[in-house]
Parts: sequence; C-alpha cells; structure tokens
Amino acid sequence: MIEFVLVPLTLVALSVAAYCDLRTREVPDWLSYGFLFAVIGIRVLFSFEEGWLMLVDGLLGFGVFYVLALAFYYSRQWGGGDAKLLMGMGALVGLSYPWGTETFHLPLFFVLLLVLGSVYGVAWLFGLAIVRRRVVWPAYQEMLAAYKKLVCGMLLLSIVLAGFSLVVPLLWLIAPLPFLLTVFLLFVSVMEKNCFHKKIDPIHATEGDWLYEAVCVGGKRVMEPKELQGADLHRLVEWKKEKKISHIVVKEGVPFVPSFLIAYIAFLFLKDAAFSALFTLLH
Repeated sequence: MIEFVLVPLTLVALSVAAYCDLRTREVPDWLSYGFLFAVIGIRVLFSFEEGWLMLVDGLLGFGVFYVLALAFYYSRQWGGGDAKLLMGMGALVGLSYPWGTETFHLPLFFVLLLVLGSVYGVAWLFGLAIVRRRVVWPAYQEMLAAYKKLVCGMLLLSIVLAGFSLVVPLLWLIAPLPFLLTVFLLFVSVMEKNCFHKKIDPIHATEGDWLYEAVCVGGKRVMEPKELQGADLHRLVEWKKEKKISHIVVKEGVPFVPSFLIAYIAFLFLKDAAFSALFTLLH
C-alpha cells in the first residue's frame, strides 16, 4: 500500500526540515520541492495499479493547500519554506474523490496544524522568555505600566463577567478572556521587540529573510520592510560595498516547521479515531 512508502518518507522529510528550521531558520528549497515532487511521483507510480484517482486525490489536495499557502505567505503569516511544505502536505494527504470519510483527512490535518502549531508557538515563546528573562521581564513590566489603564479595564471587565456568571453559568468560559488576552498580547509585543529581530551584515542575509526595519541611504528610505528576494539581496550587498550601510535588521519568528511534524504524527493517530467518533455522534 502507498502508506507504507509515504509515511516513512514524510516522517524523514519533516524531521530534516524541522532540524534545518531550528538550526538555521530556513528550509532548503531542495528539501521542500524534493518532498513535493517525490509525493506526486509516488502517487503517479501507484496510480497505475490502484487507479488514476490516486493521482487526482493528491493533485486536489495540492491545489487546496496551494491556495492556503499563498494566502498565508502573502499575508506575511508564514515564510516561503512553511508555504512550500504545506503544498507538499496537501499532495501527501490528498483530497479524496468521490467524497467520503477520507475527504475530511485534509481539513483534519490543517486543523491539527493550526491548533498544535499554536500550542507549540506559545510554548516556544514562554521557553524563550525564561531563557531571556533578564531582558524580557523588565521590558514586560514597563509595557504593563504603559498600558496600566487598559489592563485594569480588562481586569474589571473580567470581574464583572465573572459576577454575571452566577446568573448565566456559561459566562465562566469567557469571563477571564478579556484580561488574559490583553496581558498575553502585550507579552507577545514585548517578545517581538526584544527577541525576534537582530542586526546582521547584509552579506549574510539570505532569500526569505524578513526585513524588520526600513533601509535608509543618505537619510532616504530606499527599501521598506518586506521579505527579501534575490534582487533585494544584490542591492543590499552593493550598498554595503559602497559603505552606504553597515547592517540591516531582520525579523526572526518562531521556527514553525516542527509544527508540521507534530501535526502529522497526531494526524496518523487520530485520522481514523476522529471520524469513527464523529460517525458515532451523528448516528
């Protein structure tokens, strides 16, 4: 069966991609494109024996995740490496046709990726905050002081909602949210300002890096914050050689690729159990 080929291939590919992302904050194109083409190639080979729908399912899954990948990429939520891996995962999981229970495997994986990715991202933030507590904690205290009225207002709102929950018990579920979300968003803002950008020599910049601050030459903004492409890198190196700039500031986000591996492992365990439970619930 095709699963005996695709599952180990995917686990290896995602493990290597996660390692690269953790170490260099970049997934090599040869890995992401190689994974995508390998998955489609394997589907082509198996389609001769199991029918052409084997290939169609993969192409449909690729198409759906291709659109989502572009949406996340151009809205600056993900980098290029994450987007390319998502396309490969779309071809891997596939969108089953004609429609059946396996059709829901694709949205299940996407939901797991978002949910477990969020949990992983929050855990990474808190872990990094502990490591850099000497910088983060004073900055966070300053942020809370600067937004003292907002924090107190949200705390008061949470207390009021908690009071009303004596009459409407379901309000217990949302009562803490105004306060907790406020202090968490302030925490994220502090982390971004203090832990997720760094100065680098333009020569060491790579395609896909996010420019955090605009580049100025002679007091004029010549490059706005954006994801750096090949032409941008060339211009930066030229300005460096001409001694017009000495460094640039790039943004480093949470290395998200390990979330793909975590979500895929969870998907392997849950894909059958989840829909058995759903089928039981509906009947």
